[in-house]
Amino acid sequence: MSDADGTAGNASTAMRPRICLLAEDQAFLATLLEVEFDDAGFKVAGPFKRVGDALGWLESGEVDVAVIDTVLADGPSTQLALALKDRGVRFVVHSGSNPEPANADPAFSGAPWLIKPILAGLVVQEVQRLLATP
Repeated sequence: MSDADGTAGNASTAMRPRICLLAEDQAFLATLLEVEFDDAGFKVAGPFKRVGDALGWLESGEVDVAVIDTVLADGPSTQLALALKDRGVRFVVHSGSNPEPANADPAFSGAPWLIKPILAGLVVQEVQRLLATP
């Protein structure tokens, strides 16, 4: 991130908004979440409707946290979850399916799981809680 004059500085880096990668293929939900995260002071990467698009952005993008659905327009988001884990990026699962222990994909293990429908503000609160936890 750069200052208004185009130079990068320590003060602007220290004060930059947290970046949340949002992977949600339902346009209405994606818009609600994007607005809530923006209102809470986050910068949103996305929203991404496809796993491939999110992975492409992640190759060169900087992200602090993510909210991902387990299935996007191009299929399961397992690869995205694994890529986030590989980078040490914590994420919240925001899904319409219930995480059954016997059927849960290990790529999503350890992540908080929020079942749709849920208020967008509660998703933001969970992300904030996650970021505040060491």
